[in-house]
Amino acid sequence: MLNRKIAIGVSVPAMALALSATVSFANSNEGTVTADALNVRSGPSTSYSITTKIYKGNKVEILETSNGWHKIKTSNGTIGWVSGSYISVYSGSTSQTSYKATVNATSLNVR
Repeated sequence: MLNRKIAIGVSVPAMALALSATVSFANSNEGTVTADALNVRSGPSTSYSITTKIYKGNKVEILETSNGWHKIKTSNGTIGWVSGSYISVYSGSTSQTSYKATVNATSLNVR
């Protein structure tokens, strides 16, 4: 009986740690440009200067979001702001899915 309690005491925190690590990793956002040509600006509005352009299908890393604008990093390392209306956003990848679970067994193997 004591071994079972120890196994549960170790398994549940280990499972919680593994699940939280997956969730935090999946919070890294990526997106794809949906406009034919999208202006990358030095700040989050059209009043800021255009620093470069990116094109339809280009993938970007989303660093921050503010009032409908995304601060992005392009594949060549350029950082700037784009309108969120022209970015299709997705979180993580299909191979990294986060799950929440409740353990209701007296013993659980974590693999």
